[in-house]
Amino acid sequence: FDTLPERCKVVIDMKFYQGLNTEQIADQLGLSRRSVYNNLYEGVKLLRKRLSEDKAAIGLPVSAIISFLIVSL
Repeated sequence: FDTLPERCKVVIDMKFYQGLNTEQIADQLGLSRRSVYNNLYEGVKLLRKRLSEDKAAIGLPVSAIISFLIVSL
């Protein structure tokens, strides 16, 4: 998570940890909904790539790790 661009981190935090929807995030950050969506997409894509690179060390499929993270929220 720390390696993500700052805007992606903020948007992902607001979406998944604070439970805000795209419109609420856009309003609070002064962005378009499309910009919020693009930052979410880019952030999740980078997280998946990082998890995919690390999965050999963990021994779990990426889908299992992502499911665990989502359920843990």
